[in-house]
Amino acid sequence: MVDRSPNGLTTADIQTATEPVQTKWHTQLADILLERYDAANSRQLALADPFEMITPALHGRIDTLIVADNAQVSGTMSATGLATTDNALPDNLIDDLVDVVMSKQGQIRIIPADRMPVETAALALLRY
Repeated sequence: MVDRSPNGLTTADIQTATEPVQTKWHTQLADILLERYDAANSRQLALADPFEMITPALHGRIDTLIVADNAQVSGTMSATGLATTDNALPDNLIDDLVDVVMSKQGQIRIIPADRMPVETAALALLRY
């Protein structure tokens, strides 16, 4: 809770006043996501390798994709799986995974990379 009236405050003042609340909320959200990952991992319903997430993503099996805030994995997804490109355009498999998971009504959550429980760009929590 912020014990200030927003009357007469600038946008910068409001951002400063709400920063502690936002920080606490983001920390608690990351804690909940990591608890869900631990539970899913113990039931073998979690993946930590982005390349292993391609097929489940295409089949709508990913409920939640937890992405590190600095996520970068070279690769491109097509409608049938992993695709390679010969052009010099930058590619990021994580961007494609996010698009596919969202199109299949999955959730995307971004957390700080240093909060990831394993060294990876993303974690997938499977529906089944």
